Amino acid sequence: MSKTLSLILLSVVLIAAVNGLAIGIAKAGSLSNASEYIIYFKDRSELSQISLQCMVESIFWNIGAALALCNQGSAEALRNMGFAVYPNSNVSIHSTLSSLRIVGDVKRVYQEQTGFGNISSAWSWAISRVGADIAWRFFNALGYNVTIAILDTGIDPTHPLIAGKLVGWIEFDRKGKPVCSDPHDTYGHGTWVASIAAGGDGERYVFGVAPEARIISALVLPAGSGTDAQVLAGLDWVLKPYDCMGRPLDVGRVNVVSMSFGAPGNYSNVFLPAIEKLIENGIVAVAAIGNEGPYTSSNPGNIWGVIGVGATDFNDETTWFSSYEYVEWPDPPATWPFEGEYPKTYEKPDVVAPGTDVPGAFPGGLIAIGSGTSASTPIVAGIAGIVSSILYSKGLRGPQLVMQVYNILTSSTDPVSSPGAGKGLVNMFKAVAKALEYQIYSLKIGVYPYETPISPLSRVAARISGLYEETQLSIYVAGAEVYRGVYTPGSIIEFVVPPTHVEGNEVIVAGIEESHVYYGKTLIYINPAIYLPIKNASRIANISSGAVLDIGVGGVGIGDLIAIYIGDSIAGLDTAGLRGWMHANLIVPYVERGDWYNITVYDYSNPSIVLSHPLYISKPVMAKEVEVINRTYIVNNTIVNEHRLYTLLPLLVNTKSYYVAGEEGYIEISSPINISVDRVEIVAKPSNAIDVRILNISKPYANVYRVWIEPIPKTAFTSAEAIATIYIRVNGTEVRYITTLSILSQKPEEEMAKMVGSMVDAVTRNMTIIETSLENRLNSIAAEIESIRGVESKVEGAINNISALNQTIHSYYKDMSGKVDTISKGLMASIALAVTAIALAVIAIVRRGR
Repeated sequence: MSKTLSLILLSVVLIAAVNGLAIGIAKAGSLSNASEYIIYFKDRSELSQISLQCMVESIFWNIGAALALCNQGSAEALRNMGFAVYPNSNVSIHSTLSSLRIVGDVKRVYQEQTGFGNISSAWSWAISRVGADIAWRFFNALGYNVTIAILDTGIDPTHPLIAGKLVGWIEFDRKGKPVCSDPHDTYGHGTWVASIAAGGDGERYVFGVAPEARIISALVLPAGSGTDAQVLAGLDWVLKPYDCMGRPLDVGRVNVVSMSFGAPGNYSNVFLPAIEKLIENGIVAVAAIGNEGPYTSSNPGNIWGVIGVGATDFNDETTWFSSYEYVEWPDPPATWPFEGEYPKTYEKPDVVAPGTDVPGAFPGGLIAIGSGTSASTPIVAGIAGIVSSILYSKGLRGPQLVMQVYNILTSSTDPVSSPGAGKGLVNMFKAVAKALEYQIYSLKIGVYPYETPISPLSRVAARISGLYEETQLSIYVAGAEVYRGVYTPGSIIEFVVPPTHVEGNEVIVAGIEESHVYYGKTLIYINPAIYLPIKNASRIANISSGAVLDIGVGGVGIGDLIAIYIGDSIAGLDTAGLRGWMHANLIVPYVERGDWYNITVYDYSNPSIVLSHPLYISKPVMAKEVEVINRTYIVNNTIVNEHRLYTLLPLLVNTKSYYVAGEEGYIEISSPINISVDRVEIVAKPSNAIDVRILNISKPYANVYRVWIEPIPKTAFTSAEAIATIYIRVNGTEVRYITTLSILSQKPEEEMAKMVGSMVDAVTRNMTIIETSLENRLNSIAAEIESIRGVESKVEGAINNISALNQTIHSYYKDMSGKVDTISKGLMASIALAVTAIALAVIAIVRRGR
């Protein structure tokens, strides 16, 4: 019995295998023109139904979705069976990022000097505009116990602004499959937005709204673009983070997911089930609304229940690129966890945040400035994460938690007068106060300048209204606390405007008591200005040739390219810092007689900004008359000393076109004014390429120096570059001149001769090889021709044999046809006789019966 059963089971298995192979072959044939679809399922039985129609490529278990390869008929059949089926489309950061440019490294940004108190130069205006820095001081709300998920182009975890904050990483390919890789950024965008959410330390480096938050990062947009499957894989991962091997990650409770990307003009339900799962699990979804301008929006930022974010500028107005519209959702789901239903029409964006020239981290330790709703989104995400953490500690969970975060953020905004702002400009100070259940008392603050227009370092007066008793208050301007003390109602407070950028800057008054907080805000509009040392009451700057001119330019754009001219000659070229401030020490050029010059400042990033100030340059006092022999001077524009630009030093530095290993060489330095060369440092790039040493520094003539270089050993190198830093002293001030040296292992003509010889040898060898190969090939072709002739003979014989066989078969067929005919006739006769015999037998039986 068991043997029989085994045979039956084996037969069933074989039949199933054959049928499965047949189905697989049929499916493969039917998928030759197939497309990828996102298909949602409820359980494994439904997944089995999908696999019968399509080839399943990826499964996202936490959200109940699969990526499958289906032909159009199969996709339509699944829709008719009640499955939610969507094409696997593309999403991109390019619809949310308007611009991104690098302005320097972290160290340079931090060391920029403003000369104003103890304020940080490594500062983002967006942080102060939304009141994040004030919330840090009053509530210590820096993002402790907050985890922010960033779905983007990756992340540079070594960047100083976010080092040590990454606790979870995953990369997904275009089909949503995990890829094992170390954290990296494929575009720079992901590092930038992550730092806007959680970068810096809140003191020296003021960049992220939640600087103490943890970050988890999913690379779903390689080089800035990805598929719906990659995004869904990222959302699925946010629900239960794991590494590329599937092992769970301990990242704490994920509070919020930030998505600075979108598909413009897209109203598909493809992300709805995933967003629904996030809401049910108490995770706030924040997404960019897009940069396509009015009357459109981007998915997923336009989904009901996702906090869609638009962008504002320095003047708290919506930017020209920020999208907004009344969304008409074509296919709302019947049930929805956010607010109990999914409305047919609603307004987007929900809120706005700063999105113009927002600074942040860029891979490689750099700082970049960017614009777009991409920048606005992580600001809101960071605030939402902090508010979510507070509410979670109070016992809120699931959809109730998400809805309360939304209600607090949208009810604590600052008003925006321009269209497309949703509920208004987010305000972290007021949002955190609401979450902590403080009452908010609104104040008004008026600012009155002593002179107009207002520029950095201007002295202004302020009056606060809305108070009826003495109250401890602080006043902040552009992130700098300019006043702290007990304010008496009706009194006037004076303060100095700190160095800050052009256009609108916030002035905020805030205070806190046991059960309530005070808050008021206004904007002042900053104009650019030039700052010079003033010698007399006529405000005319006077300086002598060769002296160091200390100059400041303030109130320009963040990261703007600034040029400083003295007369018609360019004296300095550099970018403004993150506070719209540039400080430089310039060497005043040599003049033969005292005269008036204009110092002119041009903002090449904003051509409307042009500043000018008179400057009297006097002839330097010399011990004896100097005969001017040559009026031609070499002007150097790149002398840098601790990030200050020194230019227009009349200096001639002669270097060779190249220095050859094994030979002596020198650098010659000369100037018409008194200089001294203190020392020279030469560093090869890379440092392990060669060893370059200084032999000595000689002075063959007055104000002429020669820096002699030791013969460089002929090691295993072809060419290298070296950077020579020459330390020059002018009027007691040390400045640096930097130049590059090209070093070759041999003279170019010798190298060229060797190269030509090598090429001739190579050509000779190759010709020999080609001739031998060609000869062998010709012999092979001849042999193949002979072989083909033999084959022809064989084919001809085979044709004759086939012809003879055909005749034999024909004869055999005739013979067999005759035999078959005879047999058929005999068989028919036999059958007829048998039938007759049977009939006769029946008749006989009938008769016998009678």
